[in-house]
Amino acid sequence: MQEGQYEITVPVIADRCLQALVLGALEPEWEARFGARSYGFRPGRGCHDAIVAIHTTAKGKNAKRLWVIDADLKAAFDRIDHAGLLASLGTFPGKGMIAGWLKAGVIEKGWFTPTVEGTPQGGVLSPLMANVVLHRLDREWQQRYQRLGVIVRYADDLCICCPTEQRAQAALVVLRELLGGLGLALSGPKTQIVGVASGEMDSTFWGFTIEWWCPGDILLTAIRRVGRVPKRWTAPDPGYGTPPGAADAISRPTCW
Repeated sequence: MQEGQYEITVPVIADRCLQALVLGALEPEWEARFGARSYGFRPGRGCHDAIVAIHTTAKGKNAKRLWVIDADLKAAFDRIDHAGLLASLGTFPGKGMIAGWLKAGVIEKGWFTPTVEGTPQGGVLSPLMANVVLHRLDREWQQRYQRLGVIVRYADDLCICCPTEQRAQAALVVLRELLGGLGLALSGPKTQIVGVASGEMDSTFWGFTIEWWCPGDILLTAIRRVGRVPKRWTAPDPGYGTPPGAADAISRPTCW
């Protein structure tokens, strides 16, 4: 495969039905275990909930966690360790079927390639399997490293809001170690530490840009849809932060 491409596994109808049955059996158990800061591919949760969690952490005049680790996992679905995943499922009766789906393999241009790692993208069960593995990261962070920052995760995209640049750097080191224990790694070009205070820099998470800035005498944490609002307003209005004429281009920011 070329750079940037990934495998898609399309199960046959019979397997999709069986995966849906397994999902219905596993999901309630794991929903009771998953952390409050995990939002990806979970019932009743979505990317907007993750954005609200970030906004809640970084908003206000006395906001403390304004150094953000904007992280993306490198080919997370393709690198999940099968043995570790199956061990996490314990004595679940359908574990044998899950093992078969994990090792189903890929046919490309008539050639069969066995799958030795990763969970098949395109399967009904794959998002839950990824969350089961990454729950170990969430749990370890919550128990041992919460002082470094607040982690917000949507599937294999995550950000950590930290109080200082030094803690953000320490959190990034810890994050790499924890992911290494899961057989995963960060994507170098997509992972960065950003100081969002006063609009000097901003961070992008799931299509929203996060910046903390001061229009006039009002302190705001702005979370806006990328491309929807001008990045820097040179003459903001003290009331709403919207310069003359901006209302003609956009009715209002997506989220404050």
